[in-house]
Amino acid sequence: MRILHVINSLDPSGAERHLVNLFAPLEALGVENHLVTFFPGNGFEAQVKAHVRRAEMGLGRVKGFAAAVRMAREVDVVHTQLTYADIMGRAAAAVAGTPSVTTIQTSAWAPENRGVIALDPLRYHIYRTSDYATARLASRFFAVSGKAARAYTDVFSVPPDRMEVIANTVNLHAFDPAKGPSREEARAALGFAPHEFAVVTLARLIPLKALPEAVRAVSIASKTHPVRMVIAGVGPEQATIQASIDAIDAPVKMIGRRDAVSVLKAADLFVLPSYMEGMPVSLIEAMAMGVPCLCSDIPENTETGGDAAVYSPVRDPERFAKAMVALIEDPARRAALARDGIERARRYSSEVVAERFLRGIEQVLAKRKVH
Repeated sequence: MRILHVINSLDPSGAERHLVNLFAPLEALGVENHLVTFFPGNGFEAQVKAHVRRAEMGLGRVKGFAAAVRMAREVDVVHTQLTYADIMGRAAAAVAGTPSVTTIQTSAWAPENRGVIALDPLRYHIYRTSDYATARLASRFFAVSGKAARAYTDVFSVPPDRMEVIANTVNLHAFDPAKGPSREEARAALGFAPHEFAVVTLARLIPLKALPEAVRAVSIASKTHPVRMVIAGVGPEQATIQASIDAIDAPVKMIGRRDAVSVLKAADLFVLPSYMEGMPVSLIEAMAMGVPCLCSDIPENTETGGDAAVYSPVRDPERFAKAMVALIEDPARRAALARDGIERARRYSSEVVAERFLRGIEQVLAKRKVH
């Protein structure tokens, strides 16, 4: 089977890591991967080179659409991810006469999330309307969480029989606690002193991640405990987050994009205070590495972490700090979370998810042959 994957770019983030995690196991299952991206960014050059037969990347809007149409004619199915790529990829597949499927990565169109989507009203209307219109072209949807699935079935009236929840993935071969640098080496590389309680987060620096609230929580906790946090990631909110750090002289440092395994190896606690997620890949990776996790209590986080993480009310830094302090003072609880997290992460193995994804596509193609 030949699958054309269409995504905005491969600039490293959760949706992009999920797609890249599928390349190798899909290839092992007999799939020939093809790839089109519209915008610059490729943080996964080695994986693309090893497991993608043909890739045309960073082509821009017009050339990207033309390439998607051309390549869609040469494959069995087109697979799209992220709103812009969904719209363009479904349209290209329709022009080519090739069936398409979509992985839904967010619950962005749910009414309760309108206030956290960083789009002006006109752009919001254009994207939402275009997504709604082209959704009718897709044969099947794979939502990464129940919340994302409900947003599409409720708001866009997608029939439930065209929707399946298939989680985001983790590469358990890469995110293995036995691999990477030693804990001491990892902590030294990030500047953690031996006595400090190391808090980390891996996130794009965007408003939805609520990182200034994490900064405030760490600052509160540091009044009574030797806590320090590093934020690994890049994004447009860097100056805003740095200002929040400077304003209260918080023991927090932004370190840019770093190897996730090395960052997690240094951690005593992973935090994710976000307002909205699709399904947080960074949380899965932290659990896989045996790092205790403290997250906001939004449905996307609680669905992902289950009983293997601790949750605190969203938009409440004081209560987040209280939960953090409780974990600092309870090493037995942290050890139990680490064990439970490793076990829970196994259900998100890229091999397991790839098999389910491929079965879903095979059902689409079998149904198409019948008709």
